[in-house]
Amino acid sequence: MTLPETIQTTVLNYQSAASREQDSYFSAARSLAEAHFCLADEQLCDRLWQDVAERHLDLDRVMNLMYGCWFHDDRTVMREADGRYLAELRRGRHRAIPEAISRQERMPRRME
Repeated sequence: MTLPETIQTTVLNYQSAASREQDSYFSAARSLAEAHFCLADEQLCDRLWQDVAERHLDLDRVMNLMYGCWFHDDRTVMREADGRYLAELRRGRHRAIPEAISRQERMPRRME
């Protein structure tokens, strides 16, 4: 295969920086929602929150995605929730969470 044939058959995929950033927020929110709401795994939650902090992700944005969407597997719903959050943030109307949520408040109670 010659070089022009190779170039013509190779599909170039470009993902913008904003799209990659949004994907990292979606991934973090999905993982945290699973750990919090489905698994109720305190140690996993702590590790995931630590990962969010180490990656310097906006905590309010992650929490908005966690609590603002019913279905975290639906990319369209996640985009809409994220879009609303970012629009409010640009307008200066975003209400930040006044205090950090304690571990007991963010961990669901297990049904026994």
